[in-house]
Amino acid sequence: SLLAALLSPALKNAREAGRRIACLNNLRQIYSASQMYANDFDDYSLPNYGDETGAVQTRWPAILGPYVGNSVAVYACPSMDRSRLNHSNAGSITLNGKPVWSGYALNIQVGGGWGNPRYKRSEFTNLPNTVFITDGNSINTASWNADQGAIPQYSEYWHGGMINIVFLDGHIEAERSPISTKYRWTP
Repeated sequence: SLLAALLSPALKNAREAGRRIACLNNLRQIYSASQMYANDFDDYSLPNYGDETGAVQTRWPAILGPYVGNSVAVYACPSMDRSRLNHSNAGSITLNGKPVWSGYALNIQVGGGWGNPRYKRSEFTNLPNTVFITDGNSINTASWNADQGAIPQYSEYWHGGMINIVFLDGHIEAERSPISTKYRWTP
C-alpha cells in the first residue's frame, strides 16, 4: 500500500499526459479536416454554422463529419468532464445518428455563421497568432464568439490548468489560464 501511495500521483500524471497527447491528435485531425473543407469550398474557412451557400444548416462538427470519417470520437477531448454529458445537452449535432459532445470550441470570428462574415483563408493576415480552435466547455454548441470577454465562459483548461489552442497556420500550443492577449481573434 505504501508503494501504491507513492506511485499514484505519478500514474495520474502519466494518464493525463496521455490524454493531452490524444487531445493534440484530435485537434490536428480537426485542423486537417478543416483544410480539406476549405479546399472543397472555394477557400472558405470552416463555418461555425451553415456554409457560404446557406445550403447546410448545421454546426461545424457535423459539417466536418465527412472529412473525419463521421467519427464522433475526434470531437471529444479525452480530459473533458464527462459527468456533464447526457442526451439532453447534446443539442442537435449528430453524425450517423450518434450525438456529438464536443470538447472543443471554434472561434466564430474566424469561421463565421449566425450573421458573422465568412472569410477565405487568403484573407487572414496573421495565421500563426490567430486562434482557430481551443479546448472548450460548450458541449452542446461547440463554438464561441471569440473576444477576450468570452474566453472564460466557453474555454476550458482541461489539461492540468493548460488549454490547447490550434492556430490558423496549424500549429498547436498549450497555454496557462488566462489565454494571452497577444493572440488575435479576428482576421
